[in-house]
Amino acid sequence: MHAVGEASDGTVSALRVVPGPDGAGPEGAGPDGAGPGALEHLATVPSGGADPCHLVRVDVPGGGAALLVANYSSGSLAVLPLVADGPAAGTFATDGPTQVLAGTGTGPRADRQEAPHAHFVAPAPGGVVLVVDLGTDRLRRLRPTARDGRVHLVDEGVAATLPPGTGPRHLAVTPDGGHLLVVGELDGRLHVLAWDAATATASPRGVVPLLPDDVPAADPAADGAPGAPRRPLPAHVTLHGGRALVGVRGTDAPGTDRMVPVEVGAGVGGPAGAVAGTAAVLPGAWPRHHAVVGGHVVVALQRSDRVVALPDGPGASVGPDAEVAIPAPACVVPAG
Repeated sequence: MHAVGEASDGTVSALRVVPGPDGAGPEGAGPDGAGPGALEHLATVPSGGADPCHLVRVDVPGGGAALLVANYSSGSLAVLPLVADGPAAGTFATDGPTQVLAGTGTGPRADRQEAPHAHFVAPAPGGVVLVVDLGTDRLRRLRPTARDGRVHLVDEGVAATLPPGTGPRHLAVTPDGGHLLVVGELDGRLHVLAWDAATATASPRGVVPLLPDDVPAADPAADGAPGAPRRPLPAHVTLHGGRALVGVRGTDAPGTDRMVPVEVGAGVGGPAGAVAGTAAVLPGAWPRHHAVVGGHVVVALQRSDRVVALPDGPGASVGPDAEVAIPAPACVVPAG
């Protein structure tokens, strides 16, 4: 497994779980006396930029495997080759990135879009990866290829440009591969884009408001200015059972941290786009990330220092079926 170190001198670390007596591999304690089930640190290398926030693995025939790392503050995407197999599989094949691709451009929000900000990277149908750039309102398109036995990215420009001030943060690809659902952190909307795999481009099909009706529309000229009221910020999107679930990080006012279900079935490509359902008020603050696991929506409530499991299909307000205290949780990934 791999983890980013979100700091100005960004890093990526390779880790593994120390096997127990019944597991494959050596038994007993790991380095520094770590017992079975503990995390063993294998290596840490530079991320190629500042404040890395997301990564994804790609495998390319003839090029092996690599991690693609989105560096938020520097707006760059870095390539970290991995050892593909053998005892060292999953650790780094080099001491740092073999390629760093910088973004260019700005957006209308002076406080958040003064430069490129790579927030998310994901594969898309057609053999490309998309970099969601919050700072420039663009989906950048890169194609993984093989060069000299390693993964090499070819910059193919822009796959889609969103309305100014959108601040795209995360995206999800519908199961049929025909649409992208892009979360606008700054404009508070879910953008539905039709995806053309042949040209690796996306075109707008509709938008879905994610914030309550009493929240004023985004004003790029005023938003983020000193003294301006803070708006809720949509974050992560997950597709499950014909709908999207979008976590919304609230203000200091109670009840503003929410989970918004969006129906994305037959209507996703229609003129009106998808339709938002009733939002669930979350039992804590700052839903940074979530995942659907075993009939529950598991949410990382970063500022409440806990992870909660909510019934799948949230209504107007829900309480957790289970919770665990974890300092500042930022990501949830199902095991196995």
